[in-house]
Amino acid sequence: MTDLGTLGGNLSEAHAINDAGQISGWAQTGVGSQQHAFFYTPGVGNTDLGTLGGYTSRAYGMNGAGQVTGYASVPSSSNTPAFLYTPGGGMANLGDLGASSACGKSVNASGHVVGYSYLSTGGPHAFLYKPSTGMVDLGIPGSISWGEGINDSGKVVGWGSNGGFIWTQGTGATFPFGWNGKAYAINNAGQVVGGVTHAFVWTASSGMLDLGTLGGTYSCANAVSSNGYIAGYSWLSDGSIHATLWTPVPEPGSILILAGGLSGILLLRRRSR
Repeated sequence: MTDLGTLGGNLSEAHAINDAGQISGWAQTGVGSQQHAFFYTPGVGNTDLGTLGGYTSRAYGMNGAGQVTGYASVPSSSNTPAFLYTPGGGMANLGDLGASSACGKSVNASGHVVGYSYLSTGGPHAFLYKPSTGMVDLGIPGSISWGEGINDSGKVVGWGSNGGFIWTQGTGATFPFGWNGKAYAINNAGQVVGGVTHAFVWTASSGMLDLGTLGGTYSCANAVSSNGYIAGYSWLSDGSIHATLWTPVPEPGSILILAGGLSGILLLRRRSR
């Protein structure tokens, strides 16, 4: 485990990593309790991405070109629109869907951003941002929805009041995960991961595969790599919660248990379902 530090304060969280080892997230600065999005480059360290003129920003998604998305505050206001940061171009305001509050969660290789925004009449609603169209409500059936992941072909996953969904251009939303299944990420092979009570991986050809737990009641999958490695967390039988890595087929039930702490990260054991 490598300590990535902060931006001068006491807190930091990493939320995304790309194939170049660049990392984005948010960290406390040395100015009061302000929190800013950061961009970490191996050998260089952390870069403060700033805000949209306010005091706060947080980053949640990043692509291979180093574009970062999240939300940021604007001057003299509690408004927090979504942003897209581009290396060399800075932070761009992506706006919102009417209620001055939005968040980008994932960005693909084309710079298309998916996330959620509150509406003047309620919300939140899942959105898709493209430079050519701006921010568009995906119109997911149900009163509320969150956009969580997008792959390079433009497929979007997320969840809402009708359960987890996959959205595609021209087809709209389908709900293959059950009414309460939450979809959090999709890779370019079309593998979708998320959680109901247990973590799952879904493909169009095989449907949902229950990834099990580490002996406890619950687990959840938050990310899936291009080669099928899945990361998330699981309860153990003693009630503790550990970061978890599921290895891809032919051993879909193999689990690496990672126990983290201030002193480092330890591989405890490996088991197969």
